[in-house]
This record gives sequence, C-alpha cells and structure tokens, in this order.
Amino acid sequence: MSFRSIPPIQCLVTFEALARLRSASRTADELCVTVSAVSHRVRQLEAHVGFKLFARGDFTLTAEGVAYLANVRAGLAAFKKLFADECAADGVRMNNAIYRSGHLQNVITTDQNSFSRVEVMYGPSSTIYGSDALGGIVHLVTKSPVLSGDKKFLSTGSAFFRYSGANDEKTIHADASLGGKKFAWFQSYNYSDFGDMKMGSDYLSKYPNFGRRSQYVDRINGIDSVVTNKDERVQKFSGYKQWDIIQKLLFKQSSRITHLLNFQLSNTNDVPRYDRLQDIRNGTLRYAEWYYGPQKRILGAYEFNAEKLGFVDQLKVNINYQDIEESRQTRDFSRYDRFDSRIEKVKVFGATISGRKMMGNSELTAGADMQLNDVKSTAFRRNILTGVTTKLDTRY
Repeated sequence: MSFRSIPPIQCLVTFEALARLRSASRTADELCVTVSAVSHRVRQLEAHVGFKLFARGDFTLTAEGVAYLANVRAGLAAFKKLFADECAADGVRMNNAIYRSGHLQNVITTDQNSFSRVEVMYGPSSTIYGSDALGGIVHLVTKSPVLSGDKKFLSTGSAFFRYSGANDEKTIHADASLGGKKFAWFQSYNYSDFGDMKMGSDYLSKYPNFGRRSQYVDRINGIDSVVTNKDERVQKFSGYKQWDIIQKLLFKQSSRITHLLNFQLSNTNDVPRYDRLQDIRNGTLRYAEWYYGPQKRILGAYEFNAEKLGFVDQLKVNINYQDIEESRQTRDFSRYDRFDSRIEKVKVFGATISGRKMMGNSELTAGADMQLNDVKSTAFRRNILTGVTTKLDTRY
C-alpha cells in the first residue's frame, strides 16, 4: 500500500471525534482547533475517500460513514500502541475511562518532590505492567518507608522551600520516614503555588510577538471587559495551586514476605486553560472563563510481596482504589446566560497479580490485571445573573 493512499492522520482523528461527540464546537474543544478547521478536515477526508461521511447537519453518519468509522477506530487503536500509552504511580494504573490516551494532565496529581525514581520503558517488555502498556509506560515511583535493618531504629527525612521568579512559584515540601526492624512509616506533604508565567525579554526577530499576552478578560462591576495587559510578557491566568499528601505503612512479616499500605491525596484549585483564554472570535477574545475545576485524586492501595514462595521466585499482589474528579467550566464573552459545567467523577477498582520464575539466564513472568471503572458524568448550564440551570449533554 502506498502511504499516499492513507488520509492525513489529523483528518481521521477529527472524523472519529466528530462522530463520537456529534458537535463541531465540542470536537474543536477536544482537539484544540477551530470549528472551521474541523469542517475543513471533514471535507478533506470526504474528498480523499470519495463518499459522504455525514448525512445531515446533526452529524448523523451515512451507511458508508458507519462502516468507515469502524475501520478508522481500529486503525487509531493500533496506531496508539506505537507510543507509550500507560502511566502508573507505585504500580497503580493511572489511565482510566476518562484519561484514555495515556499520561495526560492526570500526571500532575502526583507529588514530583516525593519521587524516588521514574521508569520509562518501551517495547514488549513493558507489558509486565498490564495490557495497556503494550506501547510503553511511564512509571512514577514515590519514596517508601525504610526499615532499620541492623539498627534498632532509623529515621530519615528531607525538607525544602523553593522560590522561582519566572512564575512566582512558592513550593514547600517535607517528608519523613521512621523505621524499626518490622514496621516502618513514611509521610510526605507538599504545597505549591504557581503564579502567572512571565516570558523572557529576548525575542527572535522572526517571532516578535511569540508568547505575548496583550489583552485579557476581566469582570468589572459585573460586566465582562477586555483589559489591556500592563506587561505583555506576563501570561495572565496561567497559574494554579496544588497540595499533595502521601502516607505509607510497611510491615515485614518475615525475611521473604512484606505488606505495604499506600495512601495518597492530591488536589488543586481551579486551573485556567491558558490557550483557550487566548482564542479570538469576531475580532475579540472568545472566552470570559475557561478553566478546569479542582482536579482531585484519592488513592488507597495494598501491596503484598513475597520471595521464594512455592514455584515462583517473586510474587506481587496489588489491590487498589482511586476516587478521581475533574471538570471543565466555560463561558463565552458577555454570555452571562451560558456558564457551562461538565463534571466527571470516576471510581476505579484495580487488582493485579504477577509471578516471576528464574530459570538460569531466562525468566518467566505471568500475571493478571483487573480494572473496573465507575464513571458518573454530569453537565449543566447556569445563568450567572439569575442562577437558573438547565441540563446539558454529558461528555461520557
């Protein structure tokens, strides 16, 4: 097959999203393009395949479009496997029903200042982390409790404060581990306040306006107003706050068996969608508000590790639960009657078991992975002047 016979990948992705969402504006939001770009890509794809994909303006598929969509989805699913498409934290899968495409914004719901290491793996060996990791994995490993070993008691810890002038960042972090011969405990706290990012003053002559933020929308006396930015190098509404807590308890049952409890909490305030706040429509800024609501993640996990247990040399069992919430909040400029909220809540139940057997220079690894996602998706539109709300179509 000639590569020239394959439609442009952006056209295929746009077609799949439009068929799924049945809304040009929502497709544009998901793909971070304009509505006109969505229409152009669909027309380009129809010209390439030689038949109509959509029958009517409500984006109902034609018979040919239904058949073609099945092929496109199968092709895109295979294409995804060429890339690292799973993210895990302490052996717990972070991908879920609403974070389908790999390590996206949910990666911020981990405390990077508590990492002991980050593992990046590509190729077939990455499937030891589960079937979703066929194309690769980014595994974030946080610090663990440390047993005292030969000592009666061992305490370790670290703390720091960091300030960054580029975005007025203020981060404070502290962690500690207290360990005996059989029990050890680890606790970590982290708080970060990221201000608006400020560009440098040296611009390339080819791109004199790159990154400049000349205007922004502010609500003055209840009226949306376009305000001139006093310093164009300050990227207004690019900052946010986040706090993270990690707690782990380790019990060493014997020289071959350990048990670990892992609890994590991460939360943010509202996180502005900076790129969307710069969109232009009819010569002025399109959005008065566009932000992600607080992104929350609660994790509870139990891990069992054993060595030289029966036939296997190493056995690991992980049972975990995650409670995740995110939302998208949008309002067009001067549209006080259309404040749109789309909220997703996901409860994830997971269990993995893996065993490893060493045979000379070879090893055999086998395991099983179970995931259950309970998704609750809600959406509504609110008039911010009257408080009246109406239902909207949900994202899931």
